[in-house]
Amino acid sequence: MNFSKPIEISKNIYWIGKYLENDPFQCHPYLIVNGDESILIDPGSMLEAKAVIRKTKELIDLKQIKYIILHHQDPDVAAAVPAIEKLIDRDDLQIVTHKSVSIFLKHYNIKSDYYNIESNYFSLKTKSGLELKFLTTPYCHAPGAFISYVVNNKVLFSGDIFGGLEKSWKFYADENYFEEAKKFHELYIPSRDIFNYALQKIEKLDIELIAPQHGSLIKRKYIASLIEKMKKLECGLHVEQSYHKKLVDTVKKLEKEVKENQKKDRLLMEQSKLAQMGEMMNMIAHQWRQPLNVVAASALNLSLLNSIGSLDDDELEKTTTFIQEQVQKMSETINDFMEFNKETSQDEIILNESVINVQKMIMSQLVNRSIKLQIDVDSSIKVFHNKTSVEHSLMNIIGNARDAYDNYTGEDEKCIKIYTKESEDNIILFIEDNAGGIPKKIINKIFNPYFTTKEQGKGTGIGLYMTKKMIEEVDGTTIHVDSSNGITIFQIKFTKG
Repeated sequence: MNFSKPIEISKNIYWIGKYLENDPFQCHPYLIVNGDESILIDPGSMLEAKAVIRKTKELIDLKQIKYIILHHQDPDVAAAVPAIEKLIDRDDLQIVTHKSVSIFLKHYNIKSDYYNIESNYFSLKTKSGLELKFLTTPYCHAPGAFISYVVNNKVLFSGDIFGGLEKSWKFYADENYFEEAKKFHELYIPSRDIFNYALQKIEKLDIELIAPQHGSLIKRKYIASLIEKMKKLECGLHVEQSYHKKLVDTVKKLEKEVKENQKKDRLLMEQSKLAQMGEMMNMIAHQWRQPLNVVAASALNLSLLNSIGSLDDDELEKTTTFIQEQVQKMSETINDFMEFNKETSQDEIILNESVINVQKMIMSQLVNRSIKLQIDVDSSIKVFHNKTSVEHSLMNIIGNARDAYDNYTGEDEKCIKIYTKESEDNIILFIEDNAGGIPKKIINKIFNPYFTTKEQGKGTGIGLYMTKKMIEEVDGTTIHVDSSNGITIFQIKFTKG
């Protein structure tokens, strides 16, 4: 193989490392080419930096890299990052890693923001539909170690797991690879129990290719048998038994922490529902205020006419009919809100119907603020999702735009536009406003829990966090935001059936 060139290992995924002749400890940086959201994985040390940069430039402009994944903090993974991030020179560049890894990475003088996987549901979805899932593999070999699975390609970037020490290195593993992997894991993995904790997660994945940080790449036909052999491997041969027990206890604590995080997510969902319930009550109150005033005035008018003896049958009939119509409108408002809050399952939904349902809920508040709502969504467009999740998400996004207009000082008409674009594979729903935009320094944080730009007491910081969670609960569906020149555009991308 020509190791002086990038080597495509899966569609749009490349090995971009440097072959170190007669070195049994080969390091493997990878690149996922994904437009202006391309991903660099474990770029390595300064030994590989020039090769990594040169090969990346053969494939894309360095400025197209938005994410750098670092599976742990060792120099053979992260030492070249400061030099590379300067060349990328991108304000929204993010370092994807575990929280307990990022506290060490700062010592490399890395300047970019961190995308901590545990704060992002252990996943990353780009606007193109590329999806990565992250699985924690504690103490394999670092406390915060994790692995990355590309759902679209079924490729696993396994970090140190499945690494090998090979004197006669082969790019792709063969049936004898276990012997090379055995040497590596006996040295670097502290315990068979800890290793099996990671392997149990891995064997649940549908994997076409394993791309480790060291050793050889492993194709599907060798994966199952290699895992079975690895399960029986005695690791941590140089680890004291007392320390081994501490490590196992730590892993159990980490499992407990995962369950606690899941519990926190459930509590956040309940908190989000309560916040939206309060919002709903305000909307109902707003929509009822006018008809209640009209009903009260009509009833008072009937009373006055009766007291002066001027109430005839025609006036009584006309007024009572009018009151009944107003009460019916109020009843319909309640029905609309009850329908809006009804739990639904994932199914094919008519997108325009969901947009119109949200319009009914929020339109009176927009009119009150002189905000125009412009909808251009074809009634024939259908998407697969949860109807309630889509509508609540739209309500959150439109509600944020509505609130942003409270501080609007521009001269253009206040307008929220909702429209779609369709491609061969996707349907994209756009929600656009011209309320001033989102500053670059915070746009990467708006989906984080409890992040809010509103005054204390006016925002919970969980609306967009839950919006992202609800939208991306369906595989292949993503949400993305762009903002420039005072215009903010949220994009919800649905995959066609």
